[in-house]
Amino acid sequence: MAPRLIICSTCKFSPTSAFNEKGETGGELLADLVEAECDRQGMSLDIVRHPCLWSCKQSCAIQLQDDERTGYHAGGFTPDQPTAAAIIDWVFAHQRTTDGDVPFAEWPQAMLGHFIARLPTIKKEKEDD
Repeated sequence: MAPRLIICSTCKFSPTSAFNEKGETGGELLADLVEAECDRQGMSLDIVRHPCLWSCKQSCAIQLQDDERTGYHAGGFTPDQPTAAAIIDWVFAHQRTTDGDVPFAEWPQAMLGHFIARLPTIKKEKEDD
């Protein structure tokens, strides 16, 4: 499986409001912005919108899954274009690694302080012949 970026589609727009003036959740808006940034940078990435990642105290939340590298769960994002660009830049940096551990010096500034958990790779065991 190629890396997959999961974006919580139901995250609140702000700490005090679930929706913006257009009726969009913060998660929906962030997903739209991340998809647009991915297209702008010409990146091929499986982006999945998923309702509730159970990080409500740290919305907007994302999760990067990868069969071959460490994955990450992050949250507390503002649904805006600079955040979307930082997320895509960080995913690019993640994909350039062999193990998923992006050197701290390569983290986009807007990613600092947003990581919640590292997700171990679930490697499929080879079947015995």
